[in-house]
Amino acid sequence: MMPAMDQPRTSEPSRGLTRPCVVSQAVQGLNYRCCRVLPQAGHSEDGSSLVEFAVVMPVLLLFLTGMMTFGIALNQYLQLTDSVRIGAEAAAIARGTTTDPCSTATTASDAALSSLTKTSITYSFTINGSTYTGTTCTSALSNMLQGKTFQMKATYPCSMVVYGVLGSVVNYDPSGCTLTAQTAEMIQ
Repeated sequence: MMPAMDQPRTSEPSRGLTRPCVVSQAVQGLNYRCCRVLPQAGHSEDGSSLVEFAVVMPVLLLFLTGMMTFGIALNQYLQLTDSVRIGAEAAAIARGTTTDPCSTATTASDAALSSLTKTSITYSFTINGSTYTGTTCTSALSNMLQGKTFQMKATYPCSMVVYGVLGSVVNYDPSGCTLTAQTAEMIQ
């Protein structure tokens, strides 16, 4: 049965709240919806991207700051390795001109450091098989023989804490991080 002229008709009830509309005679035979479907209460998608952003952003920031923390630790390791190499070279070529080869090595090593805390570095030396710790070793002068090995090792404490200002939210290495660099040079 065809609806009478100007009889109110509603759109599909499954699509949400509707309002009645009047179908004119010209469009009675067509499958025509003249009413706008109103959204159901509580089903709006406005602001859903903001909620998704608020959920994902802390995780992304955690990964980003974790990468930055790892990059800082890697930079510190490279500085430590380079300074140990410079210190060992300085001691190896200073055989006849120094009375304290360990002091010569630590002075050259400290001069090569730019952003590490020099007082936090622990040095140890092995000269011709004898081991010395600290920054001085005047008794090692007798072991500084040409062609023998001068080995220098340095350790430096590092931190892998992200958001440390907020109370150590994430610590990528809870047992503690220690950087170690070691090199050996032939005494000249």
